[in-house]
This record gives sequence, C-alpha cells and structure tokens, in this order.
Amino acid sequence: SNVLNYWTTYNNAIPDATETVVNSNGQTVERSSYLGTNNTKIEHYKVLGGGHVWFSGTYNGSTTSALVSNIQS
Repeated sequence: SNVLNYWTTYNNAIPDATETVVNSNGQTVERSSYLGTNNTKIEHYKVLGGGHVWFSGTYNGSTTSALVSNIQS
C-alpha cells in the first residue's frame, strides 16, 4: 500500500472504480485503477489469498506478464 500511495500521490491520481473479478482458476483478483496528471494511468492488481508469489493465473484473459508489460503503454 505504501508504494501505491507513493505513485498515486506523485501523479496526483484520482481513484476510479475498484473492480473485483473471480478468474477461471477460482482466484479472486481485485483491480484498482487511478488516472493521474498527463494521462498517467496506475493500475493495481491484488490476488486475494495469493501470498507473495508471482501469480500464474489470468485476469480477463491476460497473464500477469502481459499485464506488467502493458504498464509502459
């Protein structure tokens, strides 16, 4: 939460709706989206009960690696 707070504050971001999705593997994923200055977009994905590991499931058809690689776009 400290890192998320840092980036949302740094970018003067406004929280958008939080969306909770249950993926096909039965994992619950919570997505929070923020829109900052200069059209900066910050997205946070939290796998509830997932522990501190690289999530190997999917979110809305995208793998974790694909979601992270889209951060730069």
